[in-house]
Amino acid sequence: MLYEKSFNSVSLSGQTIITDRPSQTEASSTVPAGMLQIESGFLFQSAEKEGVETRHYVYPNALLRVGVVKNFEFRFVTQQETAITEINDAIVSEASGMSNLQVGFKYRLFTAEEKRPEIGFLSHLVVPSGTGGLNNNRFGVINKLAVTHFISEKFNLAYNIGYDYLGTGNGNLFYSLAFGFSLSKKLSVFIEPYGFLNNLEDFELNADAGFTYLLNNNVQLDYSFASGLNQTMSYHAVGISVLMPGF
Repeated sequence: MLYEKSFNSVSLSGQTIITDRPSQTEASSTVPAGMLQIESGFLFQSAEKEGVETRHYVYPNALLRVGVVKNFEFRFVTQQETAITEINDAIVSEASGMSNLQVGFKYRLFTAEEKRPEIGFLSHLVVPSGTGGLNNNRFGVINKLAVTHFISEKFNLAYNIGYDYLGTGNGNLFYSLAFGFSLSKKLSVFIEPYGFLNNLEDFELNADAGFTYLLNNNVQLDYSFASGLNQTMSYHAVGISVLMPGF
């Protein structure tokens, strides 16, 4: 499975940009009204199960977040990718092009208070618009509840629980728990267990870690890597996020 969306960073005191990458945990916050945030990156992922090896190259993906009004944003996800499947080192399938378009929204339900975390909800519609083998010709939905506890100026605890249905089977439950730490005014790091209950029966557990670096309050660089804990999977990703006036 390709972990394409959803990539959250710990927010540093005073910074403007808060992103949904590089971790798998989506941020509970939304983009300010009238602003446009572009989050983009490159990813290489490999996995193996029962002798079947899969490789994904994403070059790049792009999440566009448009702040419409306070606490509400529109979202668009697209990516160029190559997917390769091998059995016994022989390629049995290869597909390149655009993956299915995702369109959706995020709404911040509650802002953080002294004893209450910040809570947001996001939902995406997956449109069967991808190229050839990257398109299953079915509509799908992706939903997540995002919660953030601001423990201190240097430590955040964030978690998601979600349900995806991509047109076949019983759908997948998603879970993640991200621990974020700011090491300086520009540098923050995170570590995170996450995974899926695929088709509501196959439990998958992974872990990832990485860092973000602020070039300024509106531009952020990131790097992350992951490994499967009960399966053979790994990925590496790098990215950049930019916040700018939208309209």
